[in-house]
Amino acid sequence: VLFVLHKTARLTLGQQPISEASARRLSHRHLAILLTIAVFVLSVVYGVRWHHWGHADLAAAYIGLATAIALIARIRPTEACQLFLEGMKAMLLAGVLVGLAKAVELILRDAMVLDPIIFALTSRMADLAPPSAAACLMTIEMIVDLLVPSTSGRAALTMPLFAPVAALSGVSGQSVVLAFLFGGGLPNLISPTSPTLLAFLSVGRVRFGEWVRFIIPLFATMVTLCLAILLLAVEYGYR
Repeated sequence: VLFVLHKTARLTLGQQPISEASARRLSHRHLAILLTIAVFVLSVVYGVRWHHWGHADLAAAYIGLATAIALIARIRPTEACQLFLEGMKAMLLAGVLVGLAKAVELILRDAMVLDPIIFALTSRMADLAPPSAAACLMTIEMIVDLLVPSTSGRAALTMPLFAPVAALSGVSGQSVVLAFLFGGGLPNLISPTSPTLLAFLSVGRVRFGEWVRFIIPLFATMVTLCLAILLLAVEYGYR
């Protein structure tokens, strides 16, 4: 949060503040739309948690939200459809990029290329000290995350190998899970195969290189902090 605030302050430095005269107040219609979105978010949480909504259910819910907002804003049906198509156009490139990222994962997994890579990375870890082994597990997880963005798929590939290697190195199961979480979450900030990141960058019209230059200081800081936490967990016997 502090990093984003610092960057925002640097970007907005020298710009004229918005005056009270130029600022627009929220109308009753705006408040109704915000309330509708809040109710929608709660409904999605309820549906996913207790009724196990899938992609089709969520897509239908979002279409219903768009329809409700159009009705509240009193947008004509033709104009609402045009706005919907404009939004779909903005997501078209993101959809293609997500498909390509998924294709990389499918090719590596179905061709059985990942298993030899993971085995080669972990085969020499048995003789390492526990802190070094934990750091290697986190690093390997970060590398695999670039190839397999799916959390469940990555867990199915790496955890059967991580568990015995960690046991031979004296790393507890909880520390292995911690290394898995750290190694699997941090690369999503810079991974070119992360569907969520690619979608957000495409919609925001931000180039990947520009994003990497912006986020790399925060990424390096978070990697250092997570590595320090992991080493402390191993050193003090986190179980």
